[in-house]
Amino acid sequence: MTEKPTEREESPHLPVMVPQVLEYLNPKPGGIWIDGTSGFGGHSSEIARRIGESGRLIGLDVDPEAIDYCRNRLKRFPCSTEFVQAGYEDLESVLDERKIERVDGILLDLGISSAQVDRAERGFSFRNEGPLDMRMDPDRSPSAAEWLAEAEPKEIRDVLQKYGEEKRAHAIAKAIARERDKRPIETTAHLAEIVLSCFPDRQRAGNVHPATRTFQALRILVNRELERLETFLSSFVKRLETKGRVVILSYHSLEDRMVKNAFRDATGKMDPVLSKLPIKGEIEGTLKVLTRKAVRPTETECLENPRARSAKLRAAERTSKP
Repeated sequence: MTEKPTEREESPHLPVMVPQVLEYLNPKPGGIWIDGTSGFGGHSSEIARRIGESGRLIGLDVDPEAIDYCRNRLKRFPCSTEFVQAGYEDLESVLDERKIERVDGILLDLGISSAQVDRAERGFSFRNEGPLDMRMDPDRSPSAAEWLAEAEPKEIRDVLQKYGEEKRAHAIAKAIARERDKRPIETTAHLAEIVLSCFPDRQRAGNVHPATRTFQALRILVNRELERLETFLSSFVKRLETKGRVVILSYHSLEDRMVKNAFRDATGKMDPVLSKLPIKGEIEGTLKVLTRKAVRPTETECLENPRARSAKLRAAERTSKP
């Protein structure tokens, strides 16, 4: 018997789009389920409630604090649970180590958790002064401060343009290079101050803080987020059972585009010549896309949890036999 849902649990992070995740992932009693970004257990708890005594949940996260928290939080569920300090890009090796061929469902929530953003010592946000770190795995190098200390101005500009889509990347990169010649850039407040100096027309910058894109770009770089996602997207299909599902929540256009293209390619539609032929129905592939376009959070959820505003959900199901 699955545990009845409870009121919102006390947690350092409020999970995003829970009803939509459960609708598309469709966790049922039994089977093996993967939460590739278990974080502080918001989605994992909802999956565990539904897979029952015969189900198995494996959660992955690079943050050791998150792993410890989940191990304690999910003890009360009757299903088998295991939480591993590893990135979702390491899914194949995690499964191989446990002699698991295929799984029934995989969830990725690519957002950064509130628990990480709100803790100044983790260095993710300019809203709370702290060391300029940004590492989800604190044992991995380099930190954001270490990278900025060594990178060439052109490298900094390219990263801000590619990962942050920052229009003033050139000016910001030059300002960073000038400032670090005077003193090291070691805190979030110091970096935010440098970025703000490149926006004399701050009042016309809109509601988004001018440093947002720079901090996003550095976080993506430091944690190799796009490289990790690319590794996962190139290999996850073969680890799904027939009718197994994958659900991915992304929060910026670069990630969403990668997910959309990977799903499309796995349907068999990646050949632009074939896609123009007058063939009815989908060309035979290994995935069926369940979301014609990205699913967005409701207005109510965005009001209750502003960090959900940029979320986009895409889901797919394996169609061919393994």
